Amino acid sequence: MSKSILIVEDEHILREIMKDYFLNEGYFVLEAGNVPY
Repeated sequence: MSKSILIVEDEHILREIMKDYFLNEGYFVLEAGNVPY
């Protein structure tokens, strides 16, 4: 079973850094740039 993670971060560069890290660690990554509230 693969691991998955949801990254929610407004800053594009931070989101990309986190995404790359978790992909390299074997995670399935979902991401959101912002969330309506």
